[in-house]
Amino acid sequence: MTTKQKLKVTTTNAGKSGDRSDQILARINKSKVLQQKIAKADVITVTVGGNDLLQTLEGSLTSNNTAKNNATVAKAQTLYANKLTKLFNKLQSLNGTASVFVFSIYNPIYVNFPNVTSITHYISQWNDQTQTTVSQYKHTYFMDINWTMSHGQYKTAAQIRKLKKAASATTLTSLTSSKAITGALETENKTNDLISTADNFHPNKRGYRVFTTKLYQTMMAHDAWLIKK
Repeated sequence: MTTKQKLKVTTTNAGKSGDRSDQILARINKSKVLQQKIAKADVITVTVGGNDLLQTLEGSLTSNNTAKNNATVAKAQTLYANKLTKLFNKLQSLNGTASVFVFSIYNPIYVNFPNVTSITHYISQWNDQTQTTVSQYKHTYFMDINWTMSHGQYKTAAQIRKLKKAASATTLTSLTSSKAITGALETENKTNDLISTADNFHPNKRGYRVFTTKLYQTMMAHDAWLIKK
């Protein structure tokens, strides 16, 4: 942004790894400094939802009963939508003019467990909910990076077929805790070239480039925030 648009940019990183949507809101409500920074912002970027879904997967899915799991996730999704609404209501109350850009979540373990389709489905479902919710707010834009981040270097149909064929027969209930996921990943030898090998969850430098590229493209497509000369 500073190079292409020749803008002087001041940023504040208020993100906290592991926060759910309600915890983000709680931090905003608690911090007058953060409220003031939000109130003065021209642009706000938000990454939300991943830890809400992870909490559901870790705490509630104890069987491979698809119908039961679908019902559990649907109930959690309704609660998530309510929390998300409260969060964006707060952002709007603090700053009704800033442009808000919201990233989708993605499946960080897809390349190792591509046949556990329920996780892929629930992530898409969660993203749909986020997109539906944020679409109700003025100058708030959803940015979908799910497919790119989840698939990493496996981009073609042939590559994905080969990936699925080589994958182990892991079930959903084998992946419903952080400890279980870590253990399962230790038996696999695949890496997603967009995901950090330090935690197999967050983006690496290349992955963050996907984020920043998508953000720049979306910001330029919706440039009401841009101070016109």
